[in-house]
Amino acid sequence: MVIENESGVFEREPIAELERRVKTLGFLGAGVAHDIRAPLSVAIQYLPVLSKLITKHGNEALRSEALPMVIAMNDALRCVAIITEGLQNVLHDDSRVSNIGEVLDTSIGLVADLIRGRAQIAKRVDRNAHVRADPAHLIQIFTKLLQNAAQAIPIGADESNEISVDAWIEDGYVCVSIHDTGVGVPPALRAKIFEPRFTTKSRTGGSEHAGMGLYIARELAEALNGVVSLDDDEASGTTFQVILPAWT
Repeated sequence: MVIENESGVFEREPIAELERRVKTLGFLGAGVAHDIRAPLSVAIQYLPVLSKLITKHGNEALRSEALPMVIAMNDALRCVAIITEGLQNVLHDDSRVSNIGEVLDTSIGLVADLIRGRAQIAKRVDRNAHVRADPAHLIQIFTKLLQNAAQAIPIGADESNEISVDAWIEDGYVCVSIHDTGVGVPPALRAKIFEPRFTTKSRTGGSEHAGMGLYIARELAEALNGVVSLDDDEASGTTFQVILPAWT
């Protein structure tokens, strides 16, 4: 993974101003989430009906080609519903308990198209690992880290590359490790990767964004009394680790 700012020069934004913007975005996100819940619910309600109609009345070609698409859309919309609910709760304390295995399954599904053709997924997850957090907030953390992992690997190199996702419980904490066999983080940039306004781009042409992904992932984890860190000893590829208090 190669990290650079948009102009070649890193400029720190005042923390107070950044916090104000983040809070404003929280209000806006909650409003947008409220507005899209109704049409989203309609889509989620009728897609299973469409699936049943295709199964019952469709010909073989329609069942084999269209049905998987409808099922995939239904799964994707349910993921969007989870994230939408999280946006509505972003400004409020949340007392729900999330299963890390289920959260990681959803997160991997959301970035599956980006990972496809770049790497194989290896997943080793303790299904008994739980944390007290809104699943949507956890999904935001893990999808940002998975996106970084995928963008570190060139398209067409999936036979020789891997993204491994491990989760386990240790000393009262849930630990999640996301490792990729991509190009790695240059040593000179390791201290800066969580700074706002850095962009992460693969040398192979990964999509550009505003450079807030890792910063937001870290802030969300810290709001849950956790941490996100980069393995400084990684010689090949990149490993990010998320540590959160375990719920028991």
